[in-house]
Amino acid sequence: MGRVRPEVATRRRRRSLTAREIQIARLLSVGLKTWEVAEELGISCPTAKTHIQNMLQKTGSTDRAHLCARFARGEWCPPTRYVSFTVRTSGP
Repeated sequence: MGRVRPEVATRRRRRSLTAREIQIARLLSVGLKTWEVAEELGISCPTAKTHIQNMLQKTGSTDRAHLCARFARGEWCPPTRYVSFTVRTSGP
């Protein structure tokens, strides 16, 4: 088999991330911690961790910082200038 053209490889990577994984990557890329991502999306912390591990495997990223850098460059969807979200915090 021959080599895969870069644009085809990029499309395959983009297809491999689910909508939820893209949401999580977007939140991680603006600096949220795993528990903050979980609260924002209404999922458990272990579920958020599982999504992150799946993204690392699918993308071949070495760690969360690498994943966020690749996301910020627009490798899986067009980069955004800002992300609109409200972080839920527990009471005092």
